[in-house]
Amino acid sequence: MIEVCKVEEVEHGEGKVVKVKGVEVGIFNIDGEFYALLNSCCHQRGPVCTGDIRKRVGGDVPPLGKLPEEYFTEDYVVICPWHGWAYDIKTGEHAGDPDIRIPTYKIVVEEQTVYLDV
Repeated sequence: MIEVCKVEEVEHGEGKVVKVKGVEVGIFNIDGEFYALLNSCCHQRGPVCTGDIRKRVGGDVPPLGKLPEEYFTEDYVVICPWHGWAYDIKTGEHAGDPDIRIPTYKIVVEEQTVYLDV
């Protein structure tokens, strides 16, 4: 296991990019659970883990007069700042195509320290 950060360094709904053995990895905190993704978008290898983090929209486009918040799921995506490709933070799966995904890594949290299990 490789230590990547302390729990308090990554607030809920935020991410942090770290370098592990020469590879950039995004570390994310979603409701106190930590996840790790390779910091490389499948589209053109953009720094996806530096993008915005948002709740995933589910279902159809909301009808006029309905608040979009009513259609958010409990899942979070990170959106690549280069061209807007969105990936599920927990699974690395592309939000629009389940056949496209970013590699994920196992995280272990012990005594307020976050480790990448490689």
